[in-house]
Amino acid sequence: MRKYQQLLLVLISIISISILIVYKSENERLNHVLNVINFFGQKDAINLVKIENYSNFSYRFDYPLPNWVNLNNDFHGYSAFWRKNDLIKGGEVILIGVGSILSPVLFQCKVHYSDDTIKPGKFGFMRIEETDMSENNIEQENEKYVIYKFLCKTQADHSSEPKNLILLNTQTKTEHYVPIRHLTIKQKPNIDKSLLTICLDLNSYNKSFPDEFNNDTNVIQFFLHHELIGIRNFIVYNSYINQMHQHAIDLLTNKYGVRLNVLPYNFPFALNSKIKNLLIIEADCKLRSSGLSKYVMVSSLNDYIYPSEKISSMQSQLVKFMSRSSNEINRFGLSSKAVCTDAHRKILSDNEKYSVDVKSKTFYIEKNEYPYNNKEVNDNNKKNIEIDTDVAIVHRYVKCPKKDDLYSWRTTLKQQHVEYINFISKELNKLMFSNKK
Repeated sequence: MRKYQQLLLVLISIISISILIVYKSENERLNHVLNVINFFGQKDAINLVKIENYSNFSYRFDYPLPNWVNLNNDFHGYSAFWRKNDLIKGGEVILIGVGSILSPVLFQCKVHYSDDTIKPGKFGFMRIEETDMSENNIEQENEKYVIYKFLCKTQADHSSEPKNLILLNTQTKTEHYVPIRHLTIKQKPNIDKSLLTICLDLNSYNKSFPDEFNNDTNVIQFFLHHELIGIRNFIVYNSYINQMHQHAIDLLTNKYGVRLNVLPYNFPFALNSKIKNLLIIEADCKLRSSGLSKYVMVSSLNDYIYPSEKISSMQSQLVKFMSRSSNEINRFGLSSKAVCTDAHRKILSDNEKYSVDVKSKTFYIEKNEYPYNNKEVNDNNKKNIEIDTDVAIVHRYVKCPKKDDLYSWRTTLKQQHVEYINFISKELNKLMFSNKK
């Protein structure tokens, strides 16, 4: 009898502990939800959008996480994507990689499926080239690496989905596995396409912004600004996210509900060419968001888009302009101004002067349509059209070398455009600096 009593006591103890654990877990979850609701307790319309955005569908741009894989001493691969053929059997895997400019490409390929079946594929490759090297001749002469798209084509269907690309080094006979992300080529009925996805280059080699600019406040401001103008999805490429900005990332995702997809970018070589890295990021960005985003843009932390109105609907001027353009147009140019930063102005749009001495550049919003690999990829294959500054502009925030020859950017825009920028500035102030304890 005593044994049964002891057993009963043990069972009661186990049940009590289980209930306590469940209660604690639910209590923490409830507290988290209450904290989010409490933050958005203000009556501003933008905060209601935040709550809406917090619970919306996630595109899982970060699955599976890419990583630079050593294929041999001269070649590395970053991310792999599967595209199933439409009219014929089979499909192809596309791997974004980099290799020595002097080394021959000697690989064979296989596809590893989720049921652990391995099927051989036909290997091929192409270079991703850049054509505008006028500002980077010295950089280009010192560059020893080439960006590739490695292709592995299959001619038969399989009952399970591709899981990994296997590259066989024909010299060393070693096999290297790269996880595969499945492309969304055809629109799924239960998924709404994002209008515009920003891919943020937040890597240590990117010196387009001064070191003092690279802080948590500006990281948070970048995402909140672009949320406010109607951009809902962000893919962040970062080589040191564990050491920097973790607090900002946590705050943006947990408190503000921003859809951040942070990808590691631990580039394996001393490749400090910003242009080449941007080409890698652009290629990954377009493939990763294929079928999920109508347009993509690669940006740096100090590049801010200023449309004349919110761009979250098809009725906005910017979206109507891009959607009505010819099918032959691949990308849309946004003119920019180099706006001088003042340390006393925390909201960047409050900086009013721009420099004519600092060379500005054209930023591009790319139409995100497959296929990307019919031919060697370079800018000669892209047809551009410029977007009128009355529709949208880009401000690149810089530390100006001198204080003369500065002009007010407000005088270059229509009053309605300026008023919208002022509105965004006020909303940013509310979100970032109001009710701080």
